[in-house]
Amino acid sequence: MRRIFTRQRFTSGGRLFGGFWQSLKKEHRYGLIIEGEPASELDYGQIAPRLLYGLVGKTPPDGDLYAIPELANEPDRKECRKGLKKLLNAILFMEKTIESKPKGTARQLPRRYSAPELVQMLRDKHPEISTYFETGIGHHLQYLESQVLVEVLIKLRRKGVIALPLHDAILVPRSRRHEAEEVMANVFRRQSGLKSIVEHKPWYIENETESKKPYGIIDTYTKITQPS
Repeated sequence: MRRIFTRQRFTSGGRLFGGFWQSLKKEHRYGLIIEGEPASELDYGQIAPRLLYGLVGKTPPDGDLYAIPELANEPDRKECRKGLKKLLNAILFMEKTIESKPKGTARQLPRRYSAPELVQMLRDKHPEISTYFETGIGHHLQYLESQVLVEVLIKLRRKGVIALPLHDAILVPRSRRHEAEEVMANVFRRQSGLKSIVEHKPWYIENETESKKPYGIIDTYTKITQPS
């Protein structure tokens, strides 16, 4: 694997790329085997805004950092949240005032609000960090994120845990999930000074007896094989 930095400096970007598992389609994920076990994905939730709060030495508000009070009653709150997450990430990377909604958010974000109006809602939600919006700080936050992931991988390796990086997440054998969660929490707190949110997403079927569709099997050494 390799780290890819951006903007011609080593404090910008830095995410790890090159693992075949990073581009697996969803239908193939359920066959990923690590050390003979199904894989558990452990994802840092809301990592970009949390790292920014840590960077400025402030405590983030309670609850979901992507939730906006004015949009709490939207018909499809899940899709709306996805759109707000994309919008917040966009204004963290942009270096100019946003004029239109990010690509792919037209159906997720309410049409009655313009992009600048939605950004103002995010500013009202996050006054402690709003001065960094539309300054390009996202590139440095991505570097901080990559530093967290690299330290997590190193610490897990020393513990004998195989972990595969997924940008702001890792894949570990199912039986090592809780051990990895503890390492992730400790590393994030040490580097940011804040408590982390670690979300678990199984890359296996919780109750295989309910599965109606067979799935391929993947391990870290051989190609995908389909059941006969």
